[in-house]
Amino acid sequence: NYNIEVGLENPEDKEEIKDFLRLCYIFNLPLNILTNKNIDNLINKAKQEAKGISYESFTLNINKKIEGIKVGFSINSKLNENNFKDFYNKNKIKKIILVFGNEKFGLTQELRDKLDYSFRLTKETKKPLRASHALAYVLGLIN
Repeated sequence: NYNIEVGLENPEDKEEIKDFLRLCYIFNLPLNILTNKNIDNLINKAKQEAKGISYESFTLNINKKIEGIKVGFSINSKLNENNFKDFYNKNKIKKIILVFGNEKFGLTQELRDKLDYSFRLTKETKKPLRASHALAYVLGLIN
């Protein structure tokens, strides 16, 4: 088991939420949705479509203050995935929050400013990964 939580900032559509619900459920990771908007309707639609998830045993927080080492991902980050692996191996006993922005806009500047670390994933510099793909990629790096 990991000492990891996942944060998704300002999700824009149910598909994005559904993908995060599935990945977090499969890997037994709490999901924190961070938003200023009322997206209960989107979340409920995503839950309906993400069949097979037992929400009694799954942690889904909406707008809970996230506490721990906040780690974000951006194609503009100076540190790369090898740096991430080193960071993770040194800090895996601590609580780590993996924070992802939405598909359209990524992380807000406000949240970026609160990150403790930011890493670039893959060698690609033009097209970023979709947020859920980035989460899957990071979980692969951890394992």
